[in-house]
Amino acid sequence: MLPYIGSGPYCYANSLAMALGAGAPSPSVLEVLTGSPFGFELLGGRLPLFDPYGWDPDLGLDLAIELLGWECRRDWTEDAETALARLREADGPVLVGPVEFGLLRHIPGMNGPIRSDHFVTVLDVDGDMVRFHDPHGFPYATLPAPLFLAAWRADTIGYRVHPYTMRSGL
Repeated sequence: MLPYIGSGPYCYANSLAMALGAGAPSPSVLEVLTGSPFGFELLGGRLPLFDPYGWDPDLGLDLAIELLGWECRRDWTEDAETALARLREADGPVLVGPVEFGLLRHIPGMNGPIRSDHFVTVLDVDGDMVRFHDPHGFPYATLPAPLFLAAWRADTIGYRVHPYTMRSGL
């Protein structure tokens, strides 16, 4: 059983900690290793966000993993069927993201894109259902594969380079 870490705003650090398992540093240490806490910007001139201007959580995760001396397989694909097949074949938990937060239908009130990124830790794919730990307060969340894939495509996320990005083998 993979322990759940969450109920906080640091989805990528919490998801990475869950994917790393028992030997993982605390999410706060992972947060620092990603470089995120070292800056400040105002979104739309009004909303404060504590991260460096132009910071990319995807690159921050790679940096944290490298600084820890750990390795993983970072993968992506353009094709939804291939992405789902890779999730099914992955050994152990899979760090998935970015995903479009507004398309995660297990979260009350989310029913369309809101241009907000998020990261989750996929536990398994059983039939047409994806089971994952969502650090936004939803351990053992489930979504039908088509809904999960729509969020995982992350078309609305500005820094996303590729759809269906995942890290496995941590």
